[in-house]
Amino acid sequence: MPVERGSLLFTCVDVAGHPEPEGRPVHQAFRRREWRVPAVGPAAGRAGALRAGAFDWRPPQGRVPRPGDRVVMATTRQGLDVLMTAAGQD
Repeated sequence: MPVERGSLLFTCVDVAGHPEPEGRPVHQAFRRREWRVPAVGPAAGRAGALRAGAFDWRPPQGRVPRPGDRVVMATTRQGLDVLMTAAGQD
């Protein structure tokens, strides 16, 4: 999605074992101008996980994503690189 002079990318990340979203509240699982978490839902392996209604698009700011969750992350290109490097997927 084009935003100002850049792009905003959306990706789903399994929380289990990922150092950025795991174990911290949604309002802390972000980096200014790099990424934020607009939605939390069940991990891909769980039944119905890919249905749009399975995601909470307004999670409480104090919600802590657990290893059985998947988060939608809105990122910049630089933020996506940082996320993938942190997950060991570069």
